[in-house]
Amino acid sequence: MPFGVKKEPPTYQKIVNQDFKEYLDQFMKIFMDDFTVYNDMDNHLSKLKLCFEKCKKFKINFNLENVLLWSSLEQFWGLFCPRNVNY
Repeated sequence: MPFGVKKEPPTYQKIVNQDFKEYLDQFMKIFMDDFTVYNDMDNHLSKLKLCFEKCKKFKINFNLENVLLWSSLEQFWGLFCPRNVNY
């Protein structure tokens, strides 16, 4: 993000949403720097691969200490949600 840009968070959110638009609401949600990939276990690895390739293309880096894979309890925006509940 260039220095001097006003309203950086909305600008960043708009750019990230634009970059991942074909995945959003199909198997991915993004809120600021929280990327959530959801899917059934059979297709999950292929969807993760698509997301990781897109991150590599746009030079989005991860802090591996904050990456959570294969969780049975999802933490989303600070809330814990059981995995197998239909809302």
